[in-house]
Amino acid sequence: MKPSKSIYRRPHWPLILLLPVTLMAFWPGYLMRLDDSPWQVHFHGVTGLAWILLLIAQSMLASRRRFDLHRRLGKVTYVMAPLVLLGGFMVLYTMAARMNGESLSPFFQTFGYRLAFIDLVGNLHYATVVTLALVQKRDIALHSRLMLSSVIPLLYAVFSRFYDFESFWTVTDVSFLTAEIIVLVLILRDHRAGGIRYPWVLAMAVLLFQHLMFRPIGDMVAWQAAFDAYSRLLTP
Repeated sequence: MKPSKSIYRRPHWPLILLLPVTLMAFWPGYLMRLDDSPWQVHFHGVTGLAWILLLIAQSMLASRRRFDLHRRLGKVTYVMAPLVLLGGFMVLYTMAARMNGESLSPFFQTFGYRLAFIDLVGNLHYATVVTLALVQKRDIALHSRLMLSSVIPLLYAVFSRFYDFESFWTVTDVSFLTAEIIVLVLILRDHRAGGIRYPWVLAMAVLLFQHLMFRPIGDMVAWQAAFDAYSRLLTP
């Protein structure tokens, strides 16, 4: 594969494509009903959007060889990344509080603990790859893959809002399968280019772990107890 054609030299194009797709996915259930969501969800949405915009800007600067501005803007990562992670855990807290509220919908009775598990693993994956990207910032090939893979946890959330099957179990399976195919393509691209690098293998392992555990985790008493305890952390 010619370097000029590699998505890792211009990863802003797939990110630019992901941005409107994400907005469309969240438009009916969230963006059109902002008053229905607590401020923690809005914080998560704003910081997540800012993260994607930051990645796009960083990629565009690097592709234009404006490495001086790329490094300056990169310092924002040290502030933005913790805020994105904080937003993710704040949403988890709202989910935990909802699971232990007085009224709980049949959907959340079935899927609440399971969706919380997906979000928790996604948050941990994000924290891991961003930390590694900052450590490996001098290795451009590895750094760019790690930063790009930080949006992988978003794929399930996006696809699960597009697919409209009668069963949410099916929605989940197909959403994960779609994300896994995308990551598999990225692994094959690396293989064709001369070597598979670990960010995509890690992303695939995380997706498979989430997918395989989605059903059994919701019935595990230990996980339910741990998540319920999380809802009481900030309760007076």
